[in-house]
Amino acid sequence: MTFFSTADGARIFGGMAWLSSQLAQHFLGWASDGLDTSAAPEMRSMGRRFEQQAGWWKALVPESVLLQDQVLDGPVSAEVAAFLTALKALPPGQRLAACGLVVDTWQEDVAGLAEAMTTVGDEPALRVAGLVGVDFEDFPAVSGALEEVFVSTLQSARPLTGQTI
Repeated sequence: MTFFSTADGARIFGGMAWLSSQLAQHFLGWASDGLDTSAAPEMRSMGRRFEQQAGWWKALVPESVLLQDQVLDGPVSAEVAAFLTALKALPPGQRLAACGLVVDTWQEDVAGLAEAMTTVGDEPALRVAGLVGVDFEDFPAVSGALEEVFVSTLQSARPLTGQTI
């Protein structure tokens, strides 16, 4: 169990809100670009879910002038930024498999963050982590060939939550 400071929360939850928002934009863009119409419904669903989750994480960011330098409104690491670049570069036929891998990875990393939290001061964040887990329960298991550069870039970006404590 780890005790997160208010500054840690500002950085972690701000970064998670930003990443959720970026994933929402990617998936919603893919749903409407017409390049893979068979995957469009799943992309739209995932985009909307990440869009809502961005709001949940953003609501956890402490609001204080004393923390304004700690609130993260960008990637938690250069590796996360590289992962998003690799995600954008995937061909349409790999989108659904990539979405499945991203969702699985996100769930694992959010669960890892939740395991590190205390039940006393971090209860709101634990509720959000639980909602994230439930939010993806009905996403079908997908698999498929993915470019190795994407898979390795995603793995290098972990944990996507930015938890370094």
